[in-house]
Amino acid sequence: MARLLINDFGAFLGVKRGSFYLKLGNEKAIIAPSKIDQIIILTGGASLSTAAIRQALKFNIPISFHLSDGRFLGMLKRIGSANIVLRKKQYEARFNEKAIEIAKRIASAKMYNQRTLLSQYLRSRDLRDEIRKEISSAIDEIGKYIDEVKQVFDQREVMNIEAEAAKLYWSCFKYFVKVSFDERRQRFEEPKDPVNACLNYGYSILGSQVWHAIELKGLDPYAGFLHVDSSRRPALVMDLMEEFRQPVVDRVVIRFINSMEKPENILEKGFINRKYRRDFVAMIFQRLEEKISFEERRMPIITHIHNQVTKLAEYLMERRKAYTPFIER
Repeated sequence: MARLLINDFGAFLGVKRGSFYLKLGNEKAIIAPSKIDQIIILTGGASLSTAAIRQALKFNIPISFHLSDGRFLGMLKRIGSANIVLRKKQYEARFNEKAIEIAKRIASAKMYNQRTLLSQYLRSRDLRDEIRKEISSAIDEIGKYIDEVKQVFDQREVMNIEAEAAKLYWSCFKYFVKVSFDERRQRFEEPKDPVNACLNYGYSILGSQVWHAIELKGLDPYAGFLHVDSSRRPALVMDLMEEFRQPVVDRVVIRFINSMEKPENILEKGFINRKYRRDFVAMIFQRLEEKISFEERRMPIITHIHNQVTKLAEYLMERRKAYTPFIER
């Protein structure tokens, strides 16, 4: 997939002779609509003409908007039809045995992917013996949590187990980045370090892609199974994101931070500096296009995301016996 990232203050996107016209200072570019699958606006200092918006809608090219900290604001896209039957099945499932089954499988996949990342980086890093012992112990404990979550039948218990595994995971994650990272800070807490800032930004980009896949399939992004319902939080988006946080964002954050000579300079007034933001987002999308194997199918990760949404829809419609979450081997 080809994406047009607009990150620079003063950028202008218009239309000339049927093609997109991008202007920044003295630099100009002409881009055919057929060459773009998505337009992503990363700054509030850019402008789009109504002709550009109309052209994007005409060619079914979604335009997504993000704040300076990466938060996904929303998406402009051509109007489509809702899958009413599927949504009814989705709402019904939230109150029967399918809800806890889906929640358990998603949580298990997230913990499995956490354990996989720790195991792979443990083998590839030169670490002190006491640190290797700590990480090995965390890997074993997360494995126990994976077994434990299979035995519970309450959404809150699933979330509690997942949270305990996350504490172990983040306590070891700090050993893989070459900059200070003491604890994982959620988005409502202002990030004090570049690692948390990049994690938050990366998760927002990932979330926008999951959201797009969910809406394409016709599911309700706000009706989830693992996360608590909220009119302000897209629970299903957050559910399906869980399977891809480690394979996509966490790995990119490690690579991105460790590629910098002075990663502490990434932040500017609490946000990722604009000149680093484009490179980081480009790495996220590059990772999404990387092909990896799952269930004997080697495809780009972004395709796996769309497939997971399809599998969930098929399970809800009773065309599939179980929902199989994405696990990185």
